[in-house]
Amino acid sequence: MSYSVPGSMLTGILGQIRTQLVDVVADLTAETPLTELPRKQAVDAAVGQHIGTQYNTTIQAANGPTAIGSKAKAKAEGLSVEDAIKLLDGVQSMARG
Repeated sequence: MSYSVPGSMLTGILGQIRTQLVDVVADLTAETPLTELPRKQAVDAAVGQHIGTQYNTTIQAANGPTAIGSKAKAKAEGLSVEDAIKLLDGVQSMARG
């Protein structure tokens, strides 16, 4: 089974994700010095405003993935970082032409 999508579609989706992440980071750094981490309340407010109140974040730690957020579950499966980079490189080449 295979599925083919135009590169412009993936480029558009990645562009929307990038824009939302930039907005979240801008909100978090507006009142927090770059040498400090934002408070949990500020992170929750920024994510809630730009992404929504239901979110799961997985951080790879030395002892495996850690889930953050209410009712979050961590699992170690899916793409590796190297695989994701290869896929993003492929999307960029398709977007160029």
